[in-house]
Amino acid sequence: MYKIMVLSAGMMFCSVAQAQLNCWELGLEQMAIAESASTQTAARPQAYQKAQDYFICAAEKRVSEAAYRAAALSDKGLARKLDKATTERFYRAGSLGGNKDASLAMASLVCGGDTQRCAAPLEAKKWLIKATRQGSADAAQLLAVQYEKGDGEPADKKRAAACYKLAEERGNSWARQNYQRLNPGEQPINTAECTGNI
Repeated sequence: MYKIMVLSAGMMFCSVAQAQLNCWELGLEQMAIAESASTQTAARPQAYQKAQDYFICAAEKRVSEAAYRAAALSDKGLARKLDKATTERFYRAGSLGGNKDASLAMASLVCGGDTQRCAAPLEAKKWLIKATRQGSADAAQLLAVQYEKGDGEPADKKRAAACYKLAEERGNSWARQNYQRLNPGEQPINTAECTGNI
């Protein structure tokens, strides 16, 4: 009897893992169809919607990348609009899974979509720091702007310069001119100061 219970639990685990994989793979397959040059324009919305449905299925089974993709499809207007609570839950899951774009999306979400005129700059800064630590060049650029303006706290030009430099090193095209403006002599700067000690 004990062996049967263990076997049943093992089978249950396999079926959950298999369901995660199936939903995730089916979502990726539908994305490939939607983004294929050979897909008829009229068929793309249906493929994006199917992809979102599969990503939601995988997200509910704790696949963090799928959670991010389901919310991103909604925000980009490519699939059904998700309610704010679901969008936030999915972006948080993606962020916790290490997705820098999900962390950046959370910063935008807490700002009501506008990180330049943010109603909750300190909350947004936490998400921008996380996204920067996860490797986002765009988050480093936005974080630099917040440090330079002093959004929600005193301005910190040195930290802003470090973030601009980090964003530049990661390929953000706007960061170079901003870095040079704050550091005209191009004194050596430690990019670790961008997110350090916070």
